[in-house]
Amino acid sequence: MFKREDLHRLVVEIAGPALEREDEQVRRALESNSLYPREGYMGLYWNDNERDYQFLIWKALVNSNFPFRVELEKDKRDFTLFDPTGGAVIGELKRWYTSGGQGQNLDGIKNDIRERLKEFCPGFMLITTVHDAGQAKANFDFLAKELGDLGMKREDFEIYTFPTIRFQANNRKTFQFALIGFIVTEGRSVS
Repeated sequence: MFKREDLHRLVVEIAGPALEREDEQVRRALESNSLYPREGYMGLYWNDNERDYQFLIWKALVNSNFPFRVELEKDKRDFTLFDPTGGAVIGELKRWYTSGGQGQNLDGIKNDIRERLKEFCPGFMLITTVHDAGQAKANFDFLAKELGDLGMKREDFEIYTFPTIRFQANNRKTFQFALIGFIVTEGRSVS
């Protein structure tokens, strides 16, 4: 059975640090290569492909002693975790673009909770986002409010954050990358 402590370990101890290491490596490569313009995010958010994030998380999990075997894209589910007793839990990953506490991609997140996770409770959702560090609390609260009709609460979130870089008009500015995870259970309204 997948529990809150498993989610914490996945998000805070394994996946979050792996994404941070990759963000730093990508940023260094982009900043040192004159072929890439100094505009926009210079780390993981440079690439708009969430499957790359899936692969990085998968790689981190299989290289850890996480107590679940993980498969990607099994039956079109982003993650399927198998425990030693044969039980399975599925997870979905979405990128969430934020601007001043508002967000795009919320419909995709809600649809994944309703359509993909409801038949496999408990399941888990992972969300990546980037924002100004000063907007972090407002953005996390906004996300919880938007998902409240599905039974999610702010205290349900496991969050790992790290600094990332964005260039705006040739000015280097530090932003915050966040990996947010939460469990979707049968007790939550997913209809």
